[in-house]
Amino acid sequence: MVNTENDIDTSKLNDSDKIQGLGVSSFIFPLIYSCFLGMASYNIFHTAQVNAYISVILGSLIGIIPFLLVMYILKNSGGEDIIDLNISLFGNVVGTIINAILNIALILFATLILYNLALFLDTQYIPDTSSLYVKILLITVIIYAASKSIATISRISQIIFIINLALFLLSCIGIVSEFDYNNLLPVLSDGIKPVVCGGIEYMIFGVLPLFLLTIIPTKLVKNKEHIMRNSSIMYIISSIIIFIIFLIITGVLGYEVISIYKYPEYMVLKKFSLFDIIERIENTLALQNVFSMFIFLTLIVYICSKSIKKVFNKLKSQELIPTLLGILILVLSNYIFENSSYATEFILKYIPYIVGIVLGVFILLTSITIFIRNLINKKSNDLLIQSELEKES
Repeated sequence: MVNTENDIDTSKLNDSDKIQGLGVSSFIFPLIYSCFLGMASYNIFHTAQVNAYISVILGSLIGIIPFLLVMYILKNSGGEDIIDLNISLFGNVVGTIINAILNIALILFATLILYNLALFLDTQYIPDTSSLYVKILLITVIIYAASKSIATISRISQIIFIINLALFLLSCIGIVSEFDYNNLLPVLSDGIKPVVCGGIEYMIFGVLPLFLLTIIPTKLVKNKEHIMRNSSIMYIISSIIIFIIFLIITGVLGYEVISIYKYPEYMVLKKFSLFDIIERIENTLALQNVFSMFIFLTLIVYICSKSIKKVFNKLKSQELIPTLLGILILVLSNYIFENSSYATEFILKYIPYIVGIVLGVFILLTSITIFIRNLINKKSNDLLIQSELEKES
C-alpha cells in the first residue's frame, strides 16, 4: 500500500514538510479570483450592469455563510483531507461514491477553467499560436506542480499571492487617474433584484470554490490553531481586492464599453499609464489572473490524483496518475467546447446553477454530517459519564 500524506507520522516531519506561513489562507485569493476572468465577471456585469460593484459587496456578505461552513469542516476534519473524511463520515462504499462524484465534477470544472484560460492567452497574448499548444504548455506545468506535496503547493501559492498583490497595487496606481465617478451612475436604477442576483453569482463563483481548501489535512499545518483567524483576514482582503477591481473597471470603462468585451478586467489594464513613462504593460499586469487560475487547476488535479491513488492503492505506477488526469482534462477541454460562442452561452446560462448546486451540496452535506456526528458523539460521551457517575454513587 502506498503511503499518502494522511498516513505519515506528523511527529517525524521537518518544518519544511509542513504547511507554514500564510499556509491554508494563501489559497483563498486564487480560489476566489480564478473563476472571474471571462466567467464570473462576465456574468455579474451582465446581471447587475453598472451596479456590479455593489453585487460584490452583497455577495461577500452572503458568502460568509459558506465560508464559515468550510472553516467548520476544516476545524472538525480530525486532521484528515476531504477524501479520507468522506470515507470516515459515510463509510467506505458511500464515501468512495461521493469522492467519485466529486472527482467528476471537479474534472469538468477544470476542463472549463483550462479552456477559458487558454482562450484568454490565445486571444490576448499569442493570437498566432494554436490554442491546443497553449493548453499543452499549461497542463504540463500544472501536472508538474500537482505531483508535488500540498506543502510545496502551498509555498507556490504564497509566492503567487505576493506577486498578485504587487501587480494589483501597481495596476491601481497606474489606472486611478482614468477613473470617472459618473460611470458609477445611476445607482439601483433597475431596482435591487439584479444586484441581489449578481451577489448570488459572486457567492457561487467566488466563495463556493473555497470547498477545495478541505483537501488540506490540517494535521500537516504548523500553527493550525491560526487557520480560522488567518483565513478570515484573507477572505476580507480578497473581497476588498475584488470590490476595488469591479469598482475600477466600472469607473474607468463604463458599462457601455464593458458590455462589449469578454475580458473587461484585461481591457481596463490597457488604460495603464504610470507618470506617462511606463505604458502598454497590460500583459504583465494581467498575469495575476493567469496565476490564480493556475493554482486553482493545480489543486483540482492534486485532489483528484489523491482520490484515485487511494482507490487504486496497489497500482504500481501511481506517479502517472496526475499526468493521465492532465491529459484527460486537456482532451475534454479541446472537444467539449468547440467554439467560444457555445462556451460563452454555457457559462452564462448553465455554469452558475451547476457550480452552485454541486459545490453547495457538498459543503452542506459534509458540514451537516459532521454536526450530526459530533452531536451523537457528545450524547454518547454524556451517557457514558452519567453511567460512570451512577456506578460510583
